[in-house]
Amino acid sequence: GIYIDPPYNTGKDEFVYLDTFRHSSWQSMMNNRLLQTVDFMDDRGAIFVSVDEIECSKLEENMRSVFNPENYIATYIWEGGRKNDSRLTSISHEYIIGFAKDLPLLNKEKISWQIRKPGIDDIYKKAQSLKRELNDDFYQISKRLSQWFDGLPDNHPAKRQRQYWAVDKRGVYFPSDIGWHGGNGPRYEVIHPITGQPCKIPERGWMYPDQKRMAEAIGENLVHFWEDHTKVPSSKAYLKDNEFEVLNSVFYQDRRGPTKRLRDMFGRASTGRDVFENPKDEKIISRYFKAIGDVNDLFMDFFAGSGTTAHAVMNLNRADGGRRKYILVEMGKH
Repeated sequence: GIYIDPPYNTGKDEFVYLDTFRHSSWQSMMNNRLLQTVDFMDDRGAIFVSVDEIECSKLEENMRSVFNPENYIATYIWEGGRKNDSRLTSISHEYIIGFAKDLPLLNKEKISWQIRKPGIDDIYKKAQSLKRELNDDFYQISKRLSQWFDGLPDNHPAKRQRQYWAVDKRGVYFPSDIGWHGGNGPRYEVIHPITGQPCKIPERGWMYPDQKRMAEAIGENLVHFWEDHTKVPSSKAYLKDNEFEVLNSVFYQDRRGPTKRLRDMFGRASTGRDVFENPKDEKIISRYFKAIGDVNDLFMDFFAGSGTTAHAVMNLNRADGGRRKYILVEMGKH
């Protein structure tokens, strides 16, 4: 896998431009390097390139010519928080363009890029804390967990999993659709355990083929009943069985995080400026590398900068005992 964060073509960075040929100079530089990249990539590998709105469309067009349009994966949108530096529109996002070396091969082999859902450990931690506090009163635990989700800021990673607000002895779950897939499912009587009245039947019929199988599911505590029989019961979908998801094309990660972490490590230069300005986020790069590769893969970055790609690989190896390796190339002073 390859990740690069080339100098953004803002006219304020260290890239040397030829007078008014700023865009063509930058594109020529990128095309030169991308053409050489193809030979380094494994057939199941991928490349991710960070870019802002100034050159995004041209870079994507350039990459389509180098890697072939059929290998385009996505242009991911990274929302990093408001900049408040414009009177008209605050540009709060940038892009990561993704291409595979051979996307038809990935599809043929049914390779799936899966990552663990962000924020789920916070959910588990809160549920455990509530269980200790409320002595396994699962009604109150679920109610308090739901309130906890409501109180989270919108950019908290667990907020995306707020449907997992219910808790029972098995763990955290969300009450999901119990209807028959495709419609025209079986219709039979299901008695509410508290009111003793028949529950409302889902429009598509029950997901279980007959009353015997439904009774088994209820006996195994796999059916969520609401306060009374007027609402259709739900099936329990447990978070522990759904911890992974494919990469999302839009995500939030505060762009100030990596700057603060590097500042904590290095302090500031004698001029008062950061030692490394505008570093990328090692947590984001780890997410992509974790999704596309295994524990023995090799990763490359030929715009090494502050070494974020190396940091990402090291963190992954620390987390799972992997033996991933990296190659960094830097044309500057570092």
